[in-house]
Amino acid sequence: MMDTTTLRHCPICLVTNMPAEIQRVRCNVRRFRDRTFLVWRCAVCRSLHCEKVENLAAYYENYPIRNQELDYFLRAWYRVILQRLVQAGLGKQHRILDYGCSNGLLIEYLKQHGYANCFGYDPYVDRRAIASNSL
Repeated sequence: MMDTTTLRHCPICLVTNMPAEIQRVRCNVRRFRDRTFLVWRCAVCRSLHCEKVENLAAYYENYPIRNQELDYFLRAWYRVILQRLVQAGLGKQHRILDYGCSNGLLIEYLKQHGYANCFGYDPYVDRRAIASNSL
């Protein structure tokens, strides 16, 4: 049963209120596909959040996307993501943080398309690996 009556504190806009949406989502890693996580959307700034996950490092160990390269198919997907971000108001002058960026391929793609103020952080990836993929 989902806890839909608890106030939640948004670390982005710093407001404590009832979430606009709350849902359980299935893990996208095949070996953990039977596990679900509670995800909620802030009613004020509309950012998405996941409830605290115990031993998150175990989920990222051997994460398949870590070995991915910026190939034709990934560029096509990132093109769709960038179009959506631009439609939502993203400009090349904005600063972008990809938190949980894995090896930084989205950051690399954005920089190749003129978004110079892009930064990536992933607590489960060596920072040198992220920096080597960024331009």
